[in-house]
Amino acid sequence: MNTLNAGQDFEELPETYVIFITRDDVLGYDLPIYHIGRKIEEIGAEFKDESYIIYVNSGCQDDTELGRLMHDFHCKDAEDMHSEILAKRVYELKETQEGVDFMCREMDEIYNEGAERGRVQGIAEGLAAGELKAKKEMALSLASMGVSVERIAEAAKVSVKLVQEWLSGSISLVK
Repeated sequence: MNTLNAGQDFEELPETYVIFITRDDVLGYDLPIYHIGRKIEEIGAEFKDESYIIYVNSGCQDDTELGRLMHDFHCKDAEDMHSEILAKRVYELKETQEGVDFMCREMDEIYNEGAERGRVQGIAEGLAAGELKAKKEMALSLASMGVSVERIAEAAKVSVKLVQEWLSGSISLVK
């Protein structure tokens, strides 16, 4: 949806990889890396959308190129790393004033974005709870007028089961 413009063909989707670097062997086959493709189950053929998933077990730090990289990911000090390129960048980010300032700005941005998402979610949850409380009050009022549970559910746009629970008092919306 976000990769193609309207009218572009499916074949124009770019090749994509989602890479999970995990602390442990989450798939449990005692492998350092897992390449996961997609297939059409009914015919056993590969699904050629060029979308792939890779799991990397960072707990496997053997003497291979991948194992040494995983070792480096766990290092706190640049001087303990195998990769000169990674060590240089980690040193720049952690031990120079410019790098520390950059990381502080990045962390502030991440924090502020998370705080804003939390605020928006809290508002949405509050609105949803208020809307549900109003529907419950309406349901109780309609029930006192003799309206059937089915009609109340239809009017409130909720399930019959939920209306029955409200009327029996088993669900409370009071915080």
